[in-house]
Amino acid sequence: MQNLISIVLRTKNEEFWIGRFMEGVKEQICAYDVEIVLVDNGSTDRTVAKARKMFDRLKLVTIDEYIPGAALNRGVEAANGDYIVCVSAHCVPANQDWLSELLEPLKDPNVAAVYGRQIPMLTSNPKDKRDLWLTFGLDDKIQSRDPFLHNANAGYRRADLLQHPFSETMSNIEDRRWGNYELKQGRKIYYASKAVVYHDHGIHQSGSQSRLNGVIAMMDELHQNFDQFEHYYGVKGGVVPPSLCLIVPISHRYGHDDIHALTKYASEIKVRFKDWTVFIMPSLPDHIEIAREYGFEVLDFRVDPTVNAVQPLVMDISKAVNSLTEQAMFFDYIGTFDIRRWLPTEVFLERALSLIQSEQADAAIGAVHKPKPTFLSTTGEAFQMEYSGWLNWLDSLEVTKVPVLDPSAFILAKMDVFRKGNPLQSKFCSVELDE
Repeated sequence: MQNLISIVLRTKNEEFWIGRFMEGVKEQICAYDVEIVLVDNGSTDRTVAKARKMFDRLKLVTIDEYIPGAALNRGVEAANGDYIVCVSAHCVPANQDWLSELLEPLKDPNVAAVYGRQIPMLTSNPKDKRDLWLTFGLDDKIQSRDPFLHNANAGYRRADLLQHPFSETMSNIEDRRWGNYELKQGRKIYYASKAVVYHDHGIHQSGSQSRLNGVIAMMDELHQNFDQFEHYYGVKGGVVPPSLCLIVPISHRYGHDDIHALTKYASEIKVRFKDWTVFIMPSLPDHIEIAREYGFEVLDFRVDPTVNAVQPLVMDISKAVNSLTEQAMFFDYIGTFDIRRWLPTEVFLERALSLIQSEQADAAIGAVHKPKPTFLSTTGEAFQMEYSGWLNWLDSLEVTKVPVLDPSAFILAKMDVFRKGNPLQSKFCSVELDE
């Protein structure tokens, strides 16, 4: 179809990234219409539902077995555009000209394919930062012998891909094999340095970790302090930020201490969580109106007298998260904390988000150094379980007391973790409470 770009996106449980990718596509300034062909390999999270909600022109192709080339070929077959853009679901367009810059070289009939620049995020693993910065430079180039081509950010003509599909037997580098074939036919591969995406992962894994950390620390500092380096490291804050949701439990067990703390800190919560969607989760009817008077959204299912009063708090939060998804409200992260004890600072929240992304964890849990009643799970992870809501949740586990973590004070997890109802059995990192 003339003037239509088809973006082929391969996904499997990419709910965390899909929203930011879709927002990045919506921001594009180009002379083409865009459709997205989602080739999904059995996602069990809300990847597909979130994609459908965020992008009207979406086609879904489902596959049972993932082979990179085969998945792309199925997407190309379902597409309608003259041009095909292959991109990883965990990439995010870095500017509004990404699509136009990527496809401009294809106006030359001698150019068979174009691949764009990939840059890391500030929170990417140091190895990934090094690999991406060393691989993708600042100068455009035309390759007549080098078959390097990368389908995390690449553009093609659909007619070429239909005539010469990707290999369906290779487990990787299907892009380079395709490129090598085209070079042998006398055509070219174009590297478009201005067609930039943020990519959380690198393409090589090697090097001294201690030396690497030092180099990356200097690069990060340059990025944060010198605007003239934006052209190389990417515009600070240019990536679409994750969507954040805070759920504040208000319990009836502690008299009115919780609601008193809420009214005391209401304005401060709105400042510190200004970019978050905040819900109050009370367990008494009169607390609902108080929360609303202070301008908060309310999750009121715990007020139901049939709700188990001693049900672990984590299960209530899981129920709340599932309720939000049923209402087509999707978030990348869910956070919660005990409002009687402590109010997280903005610096602490940024640190928690950064740790989850840099350590590729599912959740960040507050940590303290002073001895408190804590427990060690059978898998070896340590948890602080000071309050009954968490203690009840561990009734079925064999535990041993040790001092380390404090999820009662603070826990931040990807939405899918809470939806499963077991954040402490996920891969987590600890973040020190600044109290």
